[in-house]
Amino acid sequence: MVLKQAPLLLNSTGGVPIISLYRPTGLFDQYQIKFHAHTPIVEIFKDKVLTVDNMDKKIFTEADTIISAIGRISVKNKEFE
Repeated sequence: MVLKQAPLLLNSTGGVPIISLYRPTGLFDQYQIKFHAHTPIVEIFKDKVLTVDNMDKKIFTEADTIISAIGRISVKNKEFE
């Protein structure tokens, strides 16, 4: 998810803004969920995942569950309608 757009989105649990999930008191912090935006997965191991950031720095993150999601911004162009 692109964080700059997160305040515009609402989750399905009563309209709480998704950006609140990332706050220190949010659900991600409460359940110790690590969130890495713009970090492609290079390799998945039994107990960790290897990703790279936009500076090609390798990041190893311990994990028991991995969620890989890709998002995009729609193009509003009359040429494609």
